[in-house]
Amino acid sequence: MTQLSDWKFPLTDIRCPTEYLPVCGSDFNTYGSGCHLCVANLKTNGQVTYVRDGPCYMIL
Repeated sequence: MTQLSDWKFPLTDIRCPTEYLPVCGSDFNTYGSGCHLCVANLKTNGQVTYVRDGPCYMIL
């Protein structure tokens, strides 16, 4: 059985929608959408993960 991790394709081929639906990643960056976060996840071999909907911000 072929797994998704067995597929190799250029990350530049991934086209995310332009609609702004921000999500916060585990690297404390705000991504424009879940799609953009998924691209970051692929680029970092799973190091960047979803934290929550909405932008990241610091609580003082």
